[in-house]
Amino acid sequence: VHDGARPFVDEAIIDRGPAAAGETGAAAPALPVSDTIKRVREDGSVDETLDRSNLRSIQTPQVFRLDVLAPALRPAVDVTDDVALIELAGGRVTLFDGHPDNIELTPPDDMERAAGIASRREYFASRRACYAFRWGIIDSRWPPKGLWRCSR
Repeated sequence: VHDGARPFVDEAIIDRGPAAAGETGAAAPALPVSDTIKRVREDGSVDETLDRSNLRSIQTPQVFRLDVLAPALRPAVDVTDDVALIELAGGRVTLFDGHPDNIELTPPDDMERAAGIASRREYFASRRACYAFRWGIIDSRWPPKGLWRCSR
């Protein structure tokens, strides 16, 4: 199940999904939460600081066996993703590694971030055909003049 609001899902995420869903019949890509997360009261004051070591940000595509998802589908249930349906039905969901580029485009500001990801991916894809990546120490003279020019 892919919500379509994440245009940068990559092949690796798609490949990991079915394997992760093998045992439980349900799996979703996830990232560790790096921000400090606070539970707040109705008045906006802090109620509690949550332990982020146990928190994950869930992405799509989410993978389900039909015999797990179909019974969990309920009309008029307000959830933010299909994993929540499995949770409500008492099922277990396995998490697997997502990717930071697999962002959800929701508020208008996300479009700027998306443009940056698309530009970076296009740039490296065009260079990959010409040069192998190398690791090393980079100084102020890097890159050498003409290094990124691709001649075929």
